[in-house]
Amino acid sequence: MAEDRSHDGKESGSRKRMLGGFEIVREIGRGAMGTVFEGRQVSVNRAVAIKVLPPQLAVNPQYVERFLREARAAAELNHSNIVQAIDAGHASGFYYFVMEFVDGPSVEDLLVEQGHLPEKRALEVVRDVARALDHAHTRAGLLHRDVKPANILLSDDGTAKLADLGLARHQAGSGAATSLTLAGAALGTPDYISPEQAQGEKDLGIRTDIYSLGATLYHLVCGHPPYSGKSATDIMAQHMRDPLPNPRERNPELSVGVCSIIRKAMAKKRDRRYATPGAMLEDVERLLAGGRVPLVRAERDGTSRTRPHRPKRRKRKVGRMIGIGAGLIVLAVLTAVLVPRPSDAPAPAEPVVTDEPTPAEEPTVPDDGRRLYEFVSEWVREHPDEYDEGLRRLEEAKAATEDAVLRMKIDDAMAGVRRRRSEAADAAFAGLQARAGELAGQNDIDGAIAVYAEVPAPYRDLLEMRSDAEVARLRHDAEQTIRAAMDAAQDLSDGGDTAGALAALDGIAGIRYTALSEEIATLRAQIEEAGRDLEEMARRRALAEAKKAIEELLAAIEAAAGSGELAEAARLAEEADADETYRPASDQLEPVVAVGKALGRAAEFAGADPAAILSRRVGDEVSLRSGEHGSVRGSVTRVTEDTVVLTRTFWAMGEERSREYVIDIADLTPETVAELRPDWEPETPDEQIAAAILAVASEDADAVEAALNAAPDHPLRERYTAELGRLRQAQ
Repeated sequence: MAEDRSHDGKESGSRKRMLGGFEIVREIGRGAMGTVFEGRQVSVNRAVAIKVLPPQLAVNPQYVERFLREARAAAELNHSNIVQAIDAGHASGFYYFVMEFVDGPSVEDLLVEQGHLPEKRALEVVRDVARALDHAHTRAGLLHRDVKPANILLSDDGTAKLADLGLARHQAGSGAATSLTLAGAALGTPDYISPEQAQGEKDLGIRTDIYSLGATLYHLVCGHPPYSGKSATDIMAQHMRDPLPNPRERNPELSVGVCSIIRKAMAKKRDRRYATPGAMLEDVERLLAGGRVPLVRAERDGTSRTRPHRPKRRKRKVGRMIGIGAGLIVLAVLTAVLVPRPSDAPAPAEPVVTDEPTPAEEPTVPDDGRRLYEFVSEWVREHPDEYDEGLRRLEEAKAATEDAVLRMKIDDAMAGVRRRRSEAADAAFAGLQARAGELAGQNDIDGAIAVYAEVPAPYRDLLEMRSDAEVARLRHDAEQTIRAAMDAAQDLSDGGDTAGALAALDGIAGIRYTALSEEIATLRAQIEEAGRDLEEMARRRALAEAKKAIEELLAAIEAAAGSGELAEAARLAEEADADETYRPASDQLEPVVAVGKALGRAAEFAGADPAAILSRRVGDEVSLRSGEHGSVRGSVTRVTEDTVVLTRTFWAMGEERSREYVIDIADLTPETVAELRPDWEPETPDEQIAAAILAVASEDADAVEAALNAAPDHPLRERYTAELGRLRQAQ
């Protein structure tokens, strides 16, 4: 089947199995003439049922014709109790038939679940089927030929719909094409087959379907079909010869009326059955309405297994046996003459190893139908695994005889070969599933898919569609998992979380699925590229924010220096040096921090503590002025945090004398403190720019120019050159 890719806004990559204009959704049934899938008619978006002819049957024109005949037969009919035909055709190597999707169980499913149906419900089902048969017979002259519970579907409102017209044919004399069935062949389902259909008769009429509908009603109310046996042949023989088992013995609660309908519908002789489905429908509806139907007693004639005495046939048989006896005498004489005695027999030759079959392996094939059947049956037993050859030989044996019972035996044998082949195919497929399941469990989807390419040749036609379905399931599950991760990765990437997006892809990296590997690699590359773009954008944004912050920092440092708060300017620089906000523009931050720290060193001079200065000048002679002592000159003798002691030496009366003055440091005049502090002399380019900042604050253009000339290569020189120009213009 063809595969399609769906696109819902963006390419999802999920594969759909398509057949013509129909999407395959899931398998819902399997039978001898095909597999039925639930599907969707894409053009009108409605649910349908799609029956597909198996490839092994599609090579046989007769099976193809029978398959298409079902579609043609359904297309002729338009009735609420018949599954409606929609389309039929050939696409992607498959023949298919599309029909109405009935969203409910088959009557056979109900029987499996409930055992039997209440009489009223069973009559309602049979009423609907009788209406369908009446429409098919009166409108199109069609016979169904396979009425049974499995071919009756129930819609969600309980309406019964007749399905599977695969054996349908136009009644002889209707003017339409007749069946492709070979003469003497018995087609149908043994549990519900009419006696004439079991015998392989060609001149079937609508009473054949009436018999099968009666057998179906029997099953519905009794819980099992009328007859049972060890084989299909045994069951069909009972339909032809045995009296009908009393329905009330199997279900004592049945009414006389329903038993009469069953007996009349299942009469061995056709002329004793209902003449038309409409006639049977009248009795069913009458019984449903509470009325009575004519009493029909169990058949007593025409059911004996004993055959009538036929003298002429007996004479012919005696004559034939005499002829056989004479032939055996002649054969014995010839054997005595021609076959060597043990003493005359030559010694056995050494066996010769050869690839060619010996006469013992391939004895002469008999030409009599029954003997041919026995010969072929023996060959099939000796070659149980050569299914195709066994079926071919059985087909030849069947074509060689017109004996209905023998043909049914051959059908049983062929069914057995097909069953063994199907069981062997199931076993082979179970092995494939186990191997594929193990690989899929290890996330090796490619390996699991490859397993289904190894379907053994003898079963390829049986397992091809099942393998395709398993491969489709593997692909669907893998793609669902992978697509979910890819979608999550895309969403994370769109949200700017590149790391999370790549982690989502890493989560499916272990899944080996070549079909999507290129898409995954492409998505990863796109996410990485988008991540790099985001990183660059973030870098640029951080750089811009850092530059702006540095500009604000420098303005704050300048304001602090201008107000004489040099220590504050230094503090701002120290804090910025440790702040990560400025790191994206670290090359621009570095000179600003250096200048701020230089202002801090200038603060050590401008704001030095007088006590500390005087402590360094112990022994020196200084002049100090205070409010209490006025101007005092002397040597610094001792300094505390609050006081300084000066010793003044002088001569009086011919001798050297001294006097100590204890002066409060806080009482020193500002002029005295300023005189004590040393002058700050900038040395480094950063200190020169710091001096320029202080000169700009005091609007000393000459000092600004001198400082800038001393730092010709400093990064901030251009900024204060512009300030110098402003000051010069203001002069």
